[in-house]
Amino acid sequence: ILKLVYKAHKSKVDIRVFGCSAEELDGLEEAKGFEFVNLGVLQRREVAMLFKGADVFLDASHFQAFGCAGLEAMACGCAAVVPRNGGSKAYVTDGRNGFLIDSQDCAGAVHVLESLILDREYLATVKAEAAKVGKLFSVPKSVYGILQLMAGL
Repeated sequence: ILKLVYKAHKSKVDIRVFGCSAEELDGLEEAKGFEFVNLGVLQRREVAMLFKGADVFLDASHFQAFGCAGLEAMACGCAAVVPRNGGSKAYVTDGRNGFLIDSQDCAGAVHVLESLILDREYLATVKAEAAKVGKLFSVPKSVYGILQLMAGL
């Protein structure tokens, strides 16, 4: 997905990835043939700083249990592009405050990213809505929700 976006929009994108070492990426064919910056394994504060300086967060996992990274990105003002499979539907309204993608559909994911690259006004609107929704969630609220769920068992 990132390689396709880079090849089509080189001058308009700055791709940064995190979560694994350079050695781990060196073994992946998908990581070859385009420019990006690998920030490696980040601490929580570093992830938040990255999100605060970014426009879009892409998580192309096949399944996301709750999708905390996407929600954290939204709270920092990023447009989150996250898997449709999993818990991200609890906070993403597709096309309004983020995007739910089929991670197996490369062309569909690229289309979503291109819509944000090519329409900066739409990107700004999505980012603003994402930040509003992200602020509705917190650790205390999440714990309270889990306690309510468990009490009902």
